[in-house]
Amino acid sequence: MPISHKVYLVFKNYLKARNPKGKALISEVDGTVTKVEIDNNHVRRIYVLSEIGEEREYQDYGASRMLVKEDDKVKRGQAFNRRFY
Repeated sequence: MPISHKVYLVFKNYLKARNPKGKALISEVDGTVTKVEIDNNHVRRIYVLSEIGEEREYQDYGASRMLVKEDDKVKRGQAFNRRFY
């Protein structure tokens, strides 16, 4: 097997897509973010008031960048955060 083929196999395995370690929070409803709070254990709680008046709570554990803030409009399927790892 030529060396160029060996190098190809190494890079092919190195560049394989991996599953993410953490998954982003995704909104299940259309609505408005009513409150974002962080408790003592560094758990973020995101409250969304849907268009039909139902309030949903989402919890975020771990390191992530928030993509929404209070009074933001969210659509079903929109991500609340972005993972760093």
